[in-house]
Amino acid sequence: MRGYKIFILCLCALLFGCSSKDPEAREKLAFADRFVANIQARNLLAIEPMMATAMNTLEIRSNIRSVVGSFPRAPAKQPMMKEKQRLRYEGRDITRYVYFLDYDDNDTAYFAVVTIGAATGTIYRGESYEVIGFYVFPRKMSDIKGNEIEFEHLRVGQGIILLVSVVFPLIACLCFVACFFSSLAWKQKLSWLVAILIGYPQISYNWLTGGAAVNFLGLQVPMVAFYRIEQWLDLGVWVGFPLAAVIYWRKYPADVRKITSFAASLPKRIRTALSHLATKNPLT
Repeated sequence: MRGYKIFILCLCALLFGCSSKDPEAREKLAFADRFVANIQARNLLAIEPMMATAMNTLEIRSNIRSVVGSFPRAPAKQPMMKEKQRLRYEGRDITRYVYFLDYDDNDTAYFAVVTIGAATGTIYRGESYEVIGFYVFPRKMSDIKGNEIEFEHLRVGQGIILLVSVVFPLIACLCFVACFFSSLAWKQKLSWLVAILIGYPQISYNWLTGGAAVNFLGLQVPMVAFYRIEQWLDLGVWVGFPLAAVIYWRKYPADVRKITSFAASLPKRIRTALSHLATKNPLT
């Protein structure tokens, strides 16, 4: 009985440790929230004690004042924290927060990027952290909505790239399975398996603008990837053409035909197996 009690106590302690959040991370996030709230409120006097000594210069304060002055006067919604990145810069642990600032009745939104580090020069002002980097990136709301993947109003290029993003991996998977169960020697088989997983050439597509490019010097693994380096940048799609899979299909069509015929017969096999089970174990 004593062993069960010890086990339950250890389990509760483990669950409590997993669910508890880092208090330092909460304090740092609260500090960043307060800085962004003061920015939106145009309270420049409140943000000065929060900035690092290197940032608290006349030129930087003037730049921040001009940026804040460009914000619309319409009531703003609460800032939404979209991304958090922990980085290490010059031997110092820093955290970068990306906020989305949305304003009512305005076609422009703003992404505020705030970089926070432990306080060094502002510790005497009562702050445990300091802002060591801040900039604002304006973006049209139409562009932000245009970067979302929605299937109701697809343009021709978007429909083509989505179709390609499905078809190319299916071709690669089909040839991969066919090669794996083929009668080729293992050295030759491994070479084909690795080559089939690599897409060449690399095709890139900008979801918002519709710009497409083919990179003949790029390899794509995995076959399809959606990327957005920063929250405010356009959504991009990378697709790799399954060149090795197509070559394998042309060279060993019988192997691929076996897999396709087996896949086509699967529904019939499943129905037959279910009917056998039903006749073997009839419901009463």
